[in-house]
Order: sequence, then structure tokens, then C-alpha cells
Amino acid sequence: MDIASLVSAVAATTGAALAGVSVYISGRRDESKWRREVLLETCEAFLNASFETARAGRQLAGFPAPRDAVTRDEPELRISMAYRAKMDLMTRLRILADENVITAAEDVHLADMRFLDAVSGWNTAPSIEEFDAVRAHVQDEQGRFITATRSLLHIKGRTVRVRNISRPRPITS
Repeated sequence: MDIASLVSAVAATTGAALAGVSVYISGRRDESKWRREVLLETCEAFLNASFETARAGRQLAGFPAPRDAVTRDEPELRISMAYRAKMDLMTRLRILADENVITAAEDVHLADMRFLDAVSGWNTAPSIEEFDAVRAHVQDEQGRFITATRSLLHIKGRTVRVRNISRPRPITS
């Protein structure tokens, strides 16, 4: 075997090895990108289901249905739909996310349930201040969920506080 053939064989082998490494790295990068996109979509959908729980709870408390409600159906139906959505999304989070995000999501869900227990127990519509006080714990937990998600996704920036930007309108007789 002459030197040119040997160099050619080594070059071909090296090229194939580098191509294999490149495909492996590219595949890992694609998997990471896919996981990040799915996790972001899942967290967004989970938060939206929590927000829908609040909108339905607002109606359950005796306030008019909010302008941004996904549907004007009965609040109990909307709460049930949001609950089922959150449970499905929790399953996905348990597969994709780390313990901090999973715990934060569970805490949001539990806060949503405590919020619904409180508002369903009112016999008359509360004042906006009473409603805000009950809702504040949910907003704190939603903020912790956002912070945990941003940390997992390596999103830099200041901590986000969930605020009630869609307050119930006072009931007028």
C-alpha cells in the first residue's frame, strides 16, 4: 500500500468519525431544543389553566364573568376543565421538569383548590378586597412556578410577580 492510499484511508476514517460526532452532537442539540420547547409550552398551558381557574372562581364568587374568560359556560364546568388540563400537564411536567418545577406546579394547584374552597363557601359576593386577599396566595405560588421554570430553562432576568391585572368589576344592582 502506498503512502497516498494510506493517507486517503486515514482521512476517510477521520472524516467518517467527525461526521458521526457531528451527527451525535446535532441530535443532542435537537433533543435539548425539543425538550425546552415542550417544557415551555407545558408550563404556559399549566399557568393558563390556573388563570382559568381564577376566572371561573371569580364568577363562582358572585362576580360577573370576566371579559377575558375562555368561555361563558357555567363556572363549575370551567373549573372541571381547568382541573383536568392541569392534571394532564402535571403528568408531562413530572416527565420533563426538575423537582423544583414539579413542586412549584403542585403548590399552584393546591393554592387553586384552596382558593376555590374559599370562594365557593361565600354566600354573598365578597368585596374586591376580600377576593384579592384570597387570590393573593395563588398569585404568589404562580410567581414561584414562573421563577422555577425560568431557572430550569436558564432564562435570565428579574423575578416575576403575578399581579391581578383583571380584577373583578364591582357588582352594581
